[in-house]
Amino acid sequence: RDPLNQAYADAMRKVYREHADDPLVATLFAESLMNLQPWKHWTPDGKPGPHTKEIVEVLESALKRFPDYPALCHLYIHTIEASPTPQKALFVANRLRNAMPGVGHLVHMPTHIDVLCGHYHNVVAWNSEAIVANRKYLAREGALNFYSTYRAHDYHFAIYGAMFLGQYEAAIEAANELIET
Repeated sequence: RDPLNQAYADAMRKVYREHADDPLVATLFAESLMNLQPWKHWTPDGKPGPHTKEIVEVLESALKRFPDYPALCHLYIHTIEASPTPQKALFVANRLRNAMPGVGHLVHMPTHIDVLCGHYHNVVAWNSEAIVANRKYLAREGALNFYSTYRAHDYHFAIYGAMFLGQYEAAIEAANELIET
């Protein structure tokens, strides 16, 4: 996939140069760069990956103009979460929280930053909201599909946040529902 990912990033760079004022183009260009280093935007000792600086520049530039664009917010959270300064994404996380209330994954995404900043109450509350949204998806699409791992991920976060808050009942309730679902 590496040659295809590189060709796509090169093509998107050209499109971005001509249409940097389009939030979708900025999103797709940033994502094309992210695909060149999947989940390796930062090293364990906090150094940026080879494309991280450009990804951050593209996303931050677009977010200045389109701070409520959900896809930009989503990618910014993923880019910054493993950095030495995840709190930089709190403003984006707060904008994304209510942007698409029926989309469980996007309701959950701000908690990637909350958990790193010690905002465990938000981790429990917002993953509970994501679980509610996901129940609707589950009822419509069934339990066994690609989205199943995303649904499970929300329970994991709810359990984790509740454990850090010392909320045994909330943690065990989420764990039991995860088993049931």
